[in-house]
Amino acid sequence: IALVLAASLPGLARVVMATAAMGFAGGAAYVGGVTILQEEVTDELRGRTFATFFTVARFSVLFALAAAPFLAGALDSLSEALFDDKGVEFVGIEFFLPGTRLALVAAGLVVVLAGVVSSAEVRRWRRRGGANPSAPEAEPGTPE
Repeated sequence: IALVLAASLPGLARVVMATAAMGFAGGAAYVGGVTILQEEVTDELRGRTFATFFTVARFSVLFALAAAPFLAGALDSLSEALFDDKGVEFVGIEFFLPGTRLALVAAGLVVVLAGVVSSAEVRRWRRRGGANPSAPEAEPGTPE
């Protein structure tokens, strides 16, 4: 949500605040995800799991860096075709919609969608009995 907000706001100070909020939320989500992986993956598979996790994360960043200019260019052409001077007026405020801003909004919407899907998957996993906090812990050195 903060990425969509940062892409939509006029003025550097507001964008910096929205970007800081995005950094805090992203950091919390990252730490939470890594913690769940560490807790749920067995010792024998943990190295492979994290290697896969970090590889997918790095390839995702690489793909985003490669695809973003093309997406921004296509959305810039669309903005020129749909809006006068690449802008719209909403509640008396003029919003300019160049391709880069639209690409950031699209990326933010993808992140929100991924968060909704992830949240639903975690709830489904918990209903099936995953991460049961009331389950007794196994003694160290004994098989579970």
